[in-house]
Amino acid sequence: MADDLVAFLLARVAEDERYLPDAIDSTAAPWFHDGTLEWRQRLARTCEAKRHIVAEFTFNERQMKRFADSSTERVAGIEGRIQGLLMAIAALASTYSDHPDYRDEWRA
Repeated sequence: MADDLVAFLLARVAEDERYLPDAIDSTAAPWFHDGTLEWRQRLARTCEAKRHIVAEFTFNERQMKRFADSSTERVAGIEGRIQGLLMAIAALASTYSDHPDYRDEWRA
């Protein structure tokens, strides 16, 4: 489930990033102030933040495999971070719930 969810979110982020150069109609955005540039910058930062959360999740998954035979305290800490990040990824993915590839099982 996690791999599919992460792939779904990253695919949507990539779609959003493709719109950055042509994002002209920003009048519907509540943060719109002085023009399209602010809207593009906000969208770019949002995409970057989503990628950062996915990167943290991926890093912690690798750490989990690395320390699987270590102390249960260390593993428990990593598991907790993974679960928290997965919840965040599910919440971010839910903003694309109208996409045909979105699965109801991912609802946060």
